[in-house]
Amino acid sequence: MRILDPPPLVLTALLVLPAAAQENPQGESPDLIDLSLEELMNIDVEVTSVSRKSESLARSAAAVYVITAEDIRRSGATSIPEALRMAPGLQVSRLSASAYSITARGFGGEFANKLLVLIDGRTVYTPLFSGTFWQNQDLLLEDIARIEVIRGPGAAMWGANAVNGVINIITKPAVDTQGTLTSVLVGSEEKFTGQVRTGGPLGEKGHLRTWAKFVDRDGLDYPGDDVDSGFEASRGGFRADWELDCGQSLTLKGDVYTNRGARAVQFPDPLAPPEPTIDLGRRDDGGNLLLRWEEVAEDGTATHLQTYYARTEFQSNVVDEDRDTFDVDFQRRQWLGERHELVWGFGYRHSDSETVGSTTIFFDPASRTTDLFSGFIQDEYTWNENTRLTAGAKVEHNDYTDFEFQPNLRLLWSPSEQHTVWGAVSRAVRTPARVYADVIFQQDLLPDTPPGFDTIVTLKGDEDFESEELLAWELGYRVRPDERLSVDISVFLNDYDKLYSLEFGDVNVIGAGLLEQELVADNLLEGTATGLELAAQYNPSDRWQLHASYTFTELDVDARSGSTDPQPEDAELRVPQNQAQLRSYYDLSETTELDVALYYVDHLSLGVDSYVRGDVRLGWKPCDSTTVTVGVQGIGHDEDLEFPSGEFGDYYLVETSAFVKVSIRF
Repeated sequence: MRILDPPPLVLTALLVLPAAAQENPQGESPDLIDLSLEELMNIDVEVTSVSRKSESLARSAAAVYVITAEDIRRSGATSIPEALRMAPGLQVSRLSASAYSITARGFGGEFANKLLVLIDGRTVYTPLFSGTFWQNQDLLLEDIARIEVIRGPGAAMWGANAVNGVINIITKPAVDTQGTLTSVLVGSEEKFTGQVRTGGPLGEKGHLRTWAKFVDRDGLDYPGDDVDSGFEASRGGFRADWELDCGQSLTLKGDVYTNRGARAVQFPDPLAPPEPTIDLGRRDDGGNLLLRWEEVAEDGTATHLQTYYARTEFQSNVVDEDRDTFDVDFQRRQWLGERHELVWGFGYRHSDSETVGSTTIFFDPASRTTDLFSGFIQDEYTWNENTRLTAGAKVEHNDYTDFEFQPNLRLLWSPSEQHTVWGAVSRAVRTPARVYADVIFQQDLLPDTPPGFDTIVTLKGDEDFESEELLAWELGYRVRPDERLSVDISVFLNDYDKLYSLEFGDVNVIGAGLLEQELVADNLLEGTATGLELAAQYNPSDRWQLHASYTFTELDVDARSGSTDPQPEDAELRVPQNQAQLRSYYDLSETTELDVALYYVDHLSLGVDSYVRGDVRLGWKPCDSTTVTVGVQGIGHDEDLEFPSGEFGDYYLVETSAFVKVSIRF
């Protein structure tokens, strides 16, 4: 069964590609693709997500990992979630053909809500549940410059919901993607992916790129009724950059998308009993437009102003939502004397949500408008050439809990170029979302309970739901004993309070022989998480590069006095205690690459066994303009479960995937 019509965005883009896009016949700036593995390792990677300014990764006082464009290319990843498997400390679990659970340091799930995700500084989490619809976050992977992954709080810079981490996906400027790129991928699970991109000059000071992509993905196996759970998506967009006078630059970019997917789900409805399994039949449409202006003065003072508008729509057989979001963000960086570097700014976000529900799920009220006001300040004090102290805080006002204060303090000491030690203490909050305040969800049906009655278990939101709170302590050490080896270690202690709980509420008679047992959202859980994250990179030779990582996480969640939550330990059962990976990039010759990755994930105590999966990629470049890639992903992991059953009672078995991809640049 076809879910989506032929790819109109791809066809349209092929018709409108500007003929002028021949400035760079290779289609890329001469950046990483022509460098040796040893040269790549010695590049001093810059990050911007830790302090909202550019700084060396080696001298960043946070547990940060960068997935480079070269990592993405050599991994053979076919989507952003699959690329995120490379980041140590992240738990990436595939739930269906399009849905993922992605989190850091615990609290995973399809609606994981403690990890803030941004694309070029635009927040892509949804205020519906404070999480990310990953099926809507799709780009040309070739356009991504890097993905910065911060494990640990980033709330002092990025605000609420940056609790356990921040993922910032940064795309390349248009000048680095000139020329034309086309590629076609066919495979066993990734049935077809076609994409095209073109770039060219835009006047005397600007550059433009346009792109389009179509994906047809096979559904995963569902050990139940036969529901076609495939996924198809069309997406397209553009980016224009101008380098203006006096250190000023301007960026305008936008994307549009449309997705179709299906899910095998189970819903109780005693008034109209359904089949045991139904098709959720989801559709997503949306788009966004972002404008950013920046100025860097000769004295180093930098000013940043960004605004965007985003429209998202999703429809399913049980609930629909339309959302409009407008956001504006101002930031300024300046020096106060010789030792203080000050970064400060403020922002405003307006969001309108309109929902249409069903007898199974609906929101009360059906519509809600929220406004978020924020301001932050950070002072980086350079004690001496080896020691740096950073203090910062963000203050926000939201419509649910009024004012929230989120400070942090970071200390970094580098006794030499080879050694860096850092520590941090931070406070972060996860503010309420619509689902915790407004939702009414018939979650389960208990036949003949109590005897003579059927009972519907109904989950209800609470407008008095408070923010979840975190106090985090972190310590890290980086060492590079020689040019071929680098090691990064971090440990953490997270202390959580006012965690989301479900408490037994009223029992209501709603029909003859029919009862309703309320479960009401509350904040009566608390917990601690401790862990260790280790990442290492080693170059045995200039043709061979190894990456290894190990993550240990232990989560303990308890009910506070007075709680009646029936499953307070549920979050504990959804985090693997041990994870490890080993990736190898090897250049067989100047034109041939062999890349292998092994991933180990511990069991989850909910019917999900530990597993080892292997990925293999063979890349061949017969000429400068053409690349052929053969990949196999999930070796040894066929027909396995990566995460417990989803939020809607569904669970899918991940399958081994093989594909061939041909890319041509001209």
